[in-house]
Amino acid sequence: SYWLSPEVDRYFVPQKEQAEYLVDNGIEGGKIFDYGMPITGDFNCTVDRNALCKELGISPQQKIILIMGGGLGIGIEKLSEIFLLSLEKEYQKFTFIFICGNDREILERLRDIQQTFQTNIKVLGHREDIHRFMHSAELLITKPGGVTITEAMNCHLPMILIPVIKGQEEGNLEYFTEKKMAVAVGENEGVGSIVRELLLSKEYTMMRERLKLYAKKHASFDTAREIGRVIGLKG
Repeated sequence: SYWLSPEVDRYFVPQKEQAEYLVDNGIEGGKIFDYGMPITGDFNCTVDRNALCKELGISPQQKIILIMGGGLGIGIEKLSEIFLLSLEKEYQKFTFIFICGNDREILERLRDIQQTFQTNIKVLGHREDIHRFMHSAELLITKPGGVTITEAMNCHLPMILIPVIKGQEEGNLEYFTEKKMAVAVGENEGVGSIVRELLLSKEYTMMRERLKLYAKKHASFDTAREIGRVIGLKG
């Protein structure tokens, strides 16, 4: 691999499997630290969900499904299917929140659809407070980008992962589904049926427990501390 070099002093990896891979490829074990991916501490804290929902303008009695990545890979057909799901009787007590980032075109298209449905759906653009939505949600539908799925893992938020961008995201999807921390949607598979099956199953509770097990909430501190030690900082 391009990144494997004897000149590298430290390798910081997300989980032990990556550490084992490096050892198998000739990297000295003492250089490898499976501290997890560093992210902001906002995703690691314990929150009062009732208070948080009120801040977001959502009833605490509502279950929240968070959909992210509208401009980054989720097709409009799958998004429309989620709108249809929101109309079904068993999901009237759910709130579906779409966060579309900076993609204005997708944002406007979704808001047009929202006007047609007039149901329990919120459509938002770029947000700096994603952690608040993750802490309040029951389920996340997204693509398997490394930072997003790590943030969700630290919030113990079960995920449905959509078809991926070739490359790194393929490995992310494979790892999270293999460890049963997420389920994947096939190219021709409906999102609605998977949402229904997961939320109504015992697997949902087990998935939350697995996410707690794999979350590494001190990754940023541990990584910074080790880098400081290497370069001679004290404290």
